[in-house]
Amino acid sequence: MGQAPHGNTKSRESGPSVRSQSRFFTTAEIMSIPSGPRRPPITDSPWFWVYLFATVALCGLFVYQGKYTRRQTQVEQKAQGRIRAAELKASGKTATQVSSRENLVITLKPLMVIMAVVLLIAWPVLIWQHFTAPRRRAPRSR
Repeated sequence: MGQAPHGNTKSRESGPSVRSQSRFFTTAEIMSIPSGPRRPPITDSPWFWVYLFATVALCGLFVYQGKYTRRQTQVEQKAQGRIRAAELKASGKTATQVSSRENLVITLKPLMVIMAVVLLIAWPVLIWQHFTAPRRRAPRSR
């Protein structure tokens, strides 16, 4: 029997030393301690999935925004070019302004706002429902 890590000459199998006032619990003792009603997993809540969807959608919109803006600018300029050509052919004047990256007709901002609002609603509801709402007890069987 060699020297134990904390100056204790007893082997590890013999338990805590007599000098020690603290008692360590075994895993079996900890698992057998009765606790209050168990909380269901957070993934059981539909608000978790709403929150997760809104978060992933918002992140995806932010990542995709640059590519979308480049593509949408080209699409809108082509459409506006056709409109301008028809106006010039019909009346000789044109009133249509060509889109640029700064003044697109169709942007991702409304989707981003909607996902941000959904996220701002789902997160507090999820936290309240899972962590602070009174837990319902399971009905007693007779």
